[in-house]
Amino acid sequence: MLLISMSILRWWVLRVQYKITLLPEYMLGRFFQLTSLSIYLSKLATIDEQQFNNIYTHLIEDGFVYLTIDELQQLAELLLEILAIKFKVSERTLCEIYKKGVERQPQAYMAGAKDLEIFKSLQLTSFDPVKRCNVNLKGAKKDVYYNYIITTISFIETVLDGKVNVVKISDVPMLLKALFYSYIRGSEKREGKVRIDNISVALATSGAIISFIGRLKIGENLYEHFIVPDGSLASISNSVLFYNLVFRNTYDELLKLIQSFTNLEGVSLAKAFLMAVASQVTKIRDRDLDELLRNNVLERYLGIRISVSKRPDVLWMAPLTVTNLVNTGIKQEIIDVLSSLINITQRESKVAKDENLKSLASVVSLCVNNLTEYYFTNNQDALIECSRNAVAVSRSSEIDEKIKYLLNRLITKVRDLVR
Repeated sequence: MLLISMSILRWWVLRVQYKITLLPEYMLGRFFQLTSLSIYLSKLATIDEQQFNNIYTHLIEDGFVYLTIDELQQLAELLLEILAIKFKVSERTLCEIYKKGVERQPQAYMAGAKDLEIFKSLQLTSFDPVKRCNVNLKGAKKDVYYNYIITTISFIETVLDGKVNVVKISDVPMLLKALFYSYIRGSEKREGKVRIDNISVALATSGAIISFIGRLKIGENLYEHFIVPDGSLASISNSVLFYNLVFRNTYDELLKLIQSFTNLEGVSLAKAFLMAVASQVTKIRDRDLDELLRNNVLERYLGIRISVSKRPDVLWMAPLTVTNLVNTGIKQEIIDVLSSLINITQRESKVAKDENLKSLASVVSLCVNNLTEYYFTNNQDALIECSRNAVAVSRSSEIDEKIKYLLNRLITKVRDLVR
């Protein structure tokens, strides 16, 4: 009798459903929630297409979906796996992910309703890095215990242990409620308060960490960059493949590439971002990449730039229009050569200042702008201008042979593209 009762209880527990509520569509946190959910749903799409379509339809049309504890646990396992891949941890443990992730998480904000208090209200603080990971936080501020990485790891652990405690809350961390779309800044400005629960918010904090590329300081300004699915069927169903390919062991490298392209004179931050992603994609040697390029899946993901100040401000959000930058071997070689030339000019400029380096840096900047112009407008004159300027510098007798070789490769490939 007892055995039957236990079986019934286990069946009941497994069938208990948790309502996952999406944040309003005008809040950035909604995209972070979709990021986390897409990690699970893209796996589900390969084994149960009907259930995938059912959950996806409810999410997009109703703004919420019900998941069982079993489904939540599968999601938590996949979140753990993608974070381990992103942070290149030696062991897939919560402690290892914390140690890498604590320095690679979005900023918390102290203006208005402080994020510290909001993170506390989520009641997802079971993970203590001091007790669990032998981490010394002596003298650190209290907010090190209440942030994106602690909340995310505590959520994963709580779900995997089957000890989910749903708590209703009325506010979310400031980054999650960052507003965008032009009408919000006008007469239809929306209120930042929401009615939601801690589990739904934890999915947003998890997604923020997964999609977070890093923080850049340019002059006196500080920016954070993210890549999120746009919510389309293609982006949600390909998410694991996308993040596995683009972020696998490349978190810090991608951030460095953005910084390198940004340092070029006359190259906008938006162009630098797209060129960095394109450069990263060219380094992927995987047949699955061909599938993403063939189906224009990359364009179904959004690049987002946040200005970090007292409050987060969404400055830029646009599709990753990089497929046309890398969809042929010739184009990939051009991106590779430009990346190599950028590395040389920036490395050498730290130890020497001469006119040849200035000329080379100028050519690289011009070619980046010329190439993006060509890819978006099909204007071949832009390619001709790049080639002409590269030829002029390559003919200098004082140019290093390695640089000359790279310039000649660039000239050849650009001319091939013109043909």
